[in-house]
Amino acid sequence: SGFLLNGGYTINKRIELFWTGAVNYNHPVVWGAYRYPKDSHQVNRVLYPDGFKPKIIINSWDISGIAGARGKTNKGWNWEWNSVFGKSSGKVYQENTNNASQVGANAQTEFYVGSNSFMQQTNTISLARDFAKEISGVKSFNIGLGAEYRFEKSWRNAGEEASWENYDTTLRTQGGAQPQPGIHPRDVINESRRVAGLYIDLETDINKHFLINLAGRFENYNDFGSNLAGKLAMRYKFSSAFSLRGSLSNGYHAPVLQQIY
Repeated sequence: SGFLLNGGYTINKRIELFWTGAVNYNHPVVWGAYRYPKDSHQVNRVLYPDGFKPKIIINSWDISGIAGARGKTNKGWNWEWNSVFGKSSGKVYQENTNNASQVGANAQTEFYVGSNSFMQQTNTISLARDFAKEISGVKSFNIGLGAEYRFEKSWRNAGEEASWENYDTTLRTQGGAQPQPGIHPRDVINESRRVAGLYIDLETDINKHFLINLAGRFENYNDFGSNLAGKLAMRYKFSSAFSLRGSLSNGYHAPVLQQIY
């Protein structure tokens, strides 16, 4: 199920506001592989003399929102500011299952195994203008530049004790819920990062045949250092049916929080 809101408002001939918001809820159910009674290290045979097929239930929420403004200055600059927010979270439960290290007919058959969440907010401002009228001898001379500030957060919460604990002191049985033990307290995280970036993009049609594009982006991660990436591209238009294009660039992508932790 979900909800979406989308809209805009024109303040005057030069400024427009816009926004979008969305909320989605998912409730997927996944069945694990069958646990057979012969596998006594996985099955409490008092509860399930014929074995069992564990059920995984996920309660997932996805929330996103965009708000911003765009317009044009008296000097001919097209500008836009926007702020984008997104959050995804999921709580996981298991039913029709067991922790084999819990013995007897009163052992649990349902468990809360933990949750994972990720949040990101990105604020961007950009400017663009064609200076062809100010520069003689070129068909176009576009300049684009901007700045970005991004905040990210990732956190993981532990499941209830019985979802991950092994109560068998001999360790002959498999502890934790089936088909996968819950999140242990030692695996809980609450980490965040801040990223700031600047970019500039220059593109010019020197004439009706030859185009050159030069771009660069600088980023600083508070937890992973800085990087400068660039691109040089050219295109030669032999005719309306045939063009030749080439580019040289380098890229960079720091590991996301979920990869690091």
